[in-house]
Amino acid sequence: MASEAKFILVIKKFTAFMKIADAQFYNYIPSIIITGKGQPGCAPRWFLQKLRYLLMLSVFGLFDCNPNGLAIHFMYKHGSRKLAFDSETLVTPDMKWIGVMLADKLKLEEQVMVELKDFDEGRLDRL
Repeated sequence: MASEAKFILVIKKFTAFMKIADAQFYNYIPSIIITGKGQPGCAPRWFLQKLRYLLMLSVFGLFDCNPNGLAIHFMYKHGSRKLAFDSETLVTPDMKWIGVMLADKLKLEEQVMVELKDFDEGRLDRL
């Protein structure tokens, strides 16, 4: 089986998925874009695993930087306890996280606090 796609992109939120689809992202960068509409069921996870296996493409996940986004990323990557017996057909262990990470968020908050302090003290030359 062959495809022009360069990778598979999994998006957690349906609204983000629709915005990317409306922008026709796949026309700029050939890719396959899917969503599980939040917490993924068995069907999207099975479909993703089959696509990855048949097309031999890299898989990237775009998730929120919060506990729920992390849980969903791990669900795709490692599966769930309930379906541990069927994990071979429902997991994508080589999925890579893209997007904002917690470390990035903490750095940004630190930078904003420094800039706000400089603004309060009248030192605008650093901004």
